[in-house]
Amino acid sequence: TGATAGTGGTAGAGGTAGTGGSTCSGCFTGTTCFAGGATSNTNCGINGVMCQDCGTAVCMNGTCTQPIVDAGTGRVGEACTTGASCRNTPTGALASFPTSGIIASAYCKLRFDNANVTYPGGHCTRRCVDDSDCGADGVCSEGSFGAVGEPDSMCWKRCGTAAFGGCRDGYECINIGSSTSPIGACWPFPDGGQPDLIDAGPDSPVAPLSPCREHSDCGSPINDGGWFGCALRPDGGPGGFGFCTGDCSAAQTSTFCGPGGACFRTLSRDVAPFGVNVFAECGRTCPFDGGVSTCPSGFTCEEFNANTGQCGLRCDAPGSGGCNPGVGVCDSLKSGTCIFNCNHPSFRANDGGCPVDSVCSVDAGFCLYADGGQAN
Repeated sequence: TGATAGTGGTAGAGGTAGTGGSTCSGCFTGTTCFAGGATSNTNCGINGVMCQDCGTAVCMNGTCTQPIVDAGTGRVGEACTTGASCRNTPTGALASFPTSGIIASAYCKLRFDNANVTYPGGHCTRRCVDDSDCGADGVCSEGSFGAVGEPDSMCWKRCGTAAFGGCRDGYECINIGSSTSPIGACWPFPDGGQPDLIDAGPDSPVAPLSPCREHSDCGSPINDGGWFGCALRPDGGPGGFGFCTGDCSAAQTSTFCGPGGACFRTLSRDVAPFGVNVFAECGRTCPFDGGVSTCPSGFTCEEFNANTGQCGLRCDAPGSGGCNPGVGVCDSLKSGTCIFNCNHPSFRANDGGCPVDSVCSVDAGFCLYADGGQAN
């Protein structure tokens, strides 16, 4: 499965982030769209994100990119002491979610998150959602090493073919793909071994998204391998003070998340030097087919992939954060998700405006028919 990236700013239970659906090919400053070919170092962006000033970097294909120096050094998986050593590791907006506006920076990783394991000589990397975020020389772990203490969804050096070669001292080329579609990655154990498995703790007896007031309402106490807790909201939130969720990075199973639960990969903004956090979080699936929602009160069924829906906090629910101002508007009457504001200049330019026989409401941001019915 993929990671979620919400459709209207701050989304719900998964802590996802989105952009309101802009179709501007470049970036926005206020209401002005700088088309993809017209972006510059001072107005850089792609697919409708807010423009950014690249400073000492260079705007390449809508992404602020540090110029390559000493080509061949500081690439994914190479030795480092600080993030400055990783100057040829991809950085900037995630290729997998170019409209999210989230910048994933290159950094130097020195040890596993949840195990006493070091990366020999340091390891240049960045957080990722899939392989497209890691450049030609890298592969995304997608959090698959959580059970051995490395839940980070991060870039590893490719290896095992003539094109990618082998690994440096202290690392072994292992297959992180399948037997029929092998993918080589440089693993920080020269003998190909691995640390002890992390104990994620017992499965939760409580269904995810259940209302709660404190962490103990949601299952087992927090431990090194995983946790269940109450996502508290200062204004109460739907059905109580918050809702139950959990970290399934180590367990990597849906049963860990409790009755009716599922383990989803999701992303959100993070502090420097990472820029983005990609993690596995307990949620609840739902049939994304337009039928009756199976989500709890205050949640709506959002598309997760082609076959599965995920229950997310409605954009009109207390504590949801709403939609990106000016770009997205909350569809309170229908889906409870953020849709494109028809007053936005990119909506008129790229979507052709409202459907026939409807007009854009300047106040609401919806396309409305003459009888007041909503058209979008």
